Amino acid sequence: MSNIKVQGIIAYLGLIPIISISIDLFFIGSISHTIIYDFFIFYTLIIYTFIGAMNWDVEIDSSIIKTFYGAIPSLISFILIVLTLLRLDYEILASILIVSLLSQLILDYIIYCTNSYKSRIEFYYFVRCPVTLFLCSFLALPIYLHM
Repeated sequence: MSNIKVQGIIAYLGLIPIISISIDLFFIGSISHTIIYDFFIFYTLIIYTFIGAMNWDVEIDSSIIKTFYGAIPSLISFILIVLTLLRLDYEILASILIVSLLSQLILDYIIYCTNSYKSRIEFYYFVRCPVTLFLCSFLALPIYLHM
């Protein structure tokens, strides 16, 4: 099995917790909304940080810009964790996270279209883009539905 297929399977399996907790939020209602919203934020931050880590380029002759670009999601995640613990409104936190995810998605597309990263473009189209859009949709649903 190719590396992209394995990465895709792992990425899509990683969406199961978000789907499971969303079923409770929308249909069952046994878990408090606060716990679910915190879960949405924290779980998405884990994924966001992991995606950033995929961009770390710590080779000896690597550009400091590439390394910094890979570390930005960790910094943003730290700030959002603190803001979540300080009980900043879910709508604001989710909006910041959605903008961060979509910005990273756009920048990754630009990077993957360069010659040195052309091999990653298939991964971008079949894994990276759909998973990010799915996460953004699930973060936005409670806002859109005014829950």
